[in-house]
Amino acid sequence: MIVLHIPRDGIMTYLDTPADWPHPPGYDRIKSFLNNIESSFSIDGFDHVNVWFNNKQADMFVDEAGRMKNLPLNSYATEVYRAGPSGPRHDGTIHGPAIIFDGRVWF
Repeated sequence: MIVLHIPRDGIMTYLDTPADWPHPPGYDRIKSFLNNIESSFSIDGFDHVNVWFNNKQADMFVDEAGRMKNLPLNSYATEVYRAGPSGPRHDGTIHGPAIIFDGRVWF
């Protein structure tokens, strides 16, 4: 499964999940994968949000306290967070790093 890592606004890296990635991977496997990509998630924790990405439901993980920590706005992650198949869902924002899976992993 393709994964998009957005550590901060304007920077994007495409990754792939490990070859032995189970379906569903389970919380511990997801947590380990996220912490290896984004070290701040292991310290401060992460939050899961359902998003509409590449014309399908997908899972995005963000810094759960990004806004409270005054991390900069992540405009691309915010755009993905707000998107929906019928237009914008809300006006929430994402601050700090985000990791988007190209599909559902959180069940």
